[in-house]
Amino acid sequence: MVAFETLRPKLFAIAYRMLGSVTEAEDAVQETFLRTLDTRWIDVQIPEAFLRKTLIHYCLDQLKSARVQRESYVGTWLPEPLPTPDPVEQTEALSVGLMMLMENLSPPERAVFVLRETFDLSYAEIGSLLNKTESACRKLFSRARQRLNPEAFFVPPQAHPEDHRRTLTELLVAIQSGDAQALLSVLSPDVTSHADGGGKASAATHVLQGHETIAKLLLGLARKASPGEIFEIRSLHGQDNLVIRSPDGHIHTVMVFETHAGKVQHLFVVRNPDKLAHLQ
Repeated sequence: MVAFETLRPKLFAIAYRMLGSVTEAEDAVQETFLRTLDTRWIDVQIPEAFLRKTLIHYCLDQLKSARVQRESYVGTWLPEPLPTPDPVEQTEALSVGLMMLMENLSPPERAVFVLRETFDLSYAEIGSLLNKTESACRKLFSRARQRLNPEAFFVPPQAHPEDHRRTLTELLVAIQSGDAQALLSVLSPDVTSHADGGGKASAATHVLQGHETIAKLLLGLARKASPGEIFEIRSLHGQDNLVIRSPDGHIHTVMVFETHAGKVQHLFVVRNPDKLAHLQ
């Protein structure tokens, strides 16, 4: 029990990166706890490795079924917004763009990539968790890196929190003042917007691209905002981002911005109410 509680944040970190869902990651950690209730910890040499292995195999099973569900998902699938402070310990902020790309990986590729790239485990350690050889894990990692084609979707390095906050502030001031030129100056010329309504809330079902298109979108949303709607800055994915509440305080939209060199490169809009429940 002591080992489990101590390692819970690290287990959540792995589960969220594997599943892309805060609620499913919490369920995975709880299931790991239940599956190890009868464990004689005195017989376990490395509790962390034992718990990680139990968790990883549960996540692999979940990903196999999730792949079928996500193939029939209405519109773009985005990960659930991750609150900060992040219970995943103080690892670097997790890019939503990278999480989207990871959806293209097979479950074993995703597991090897997460464990190697994010947690810097050796191939021997990863192999023991997945019941695979070091050589097989090296091949899976290499294949994962190839499939995460940076040319297909530019994932900018995470901006320093102060730089990101400054860019976001400039963007919000431009939106609130209706200053189209100021807004265009803070958007990358090839900025993209991905929206996730899941068929349960209105959202664009295709990718929007270009600073003029995105500027019109943001200014239009501001004009159409209901009286009393609350726009608040909230830390998600390790950076300041935007949460929009209805007059009764209910969160109906989350906007996650990825910035680089003082400009917004990507905008991710989550409106599926199922993915916002944990933020309410």
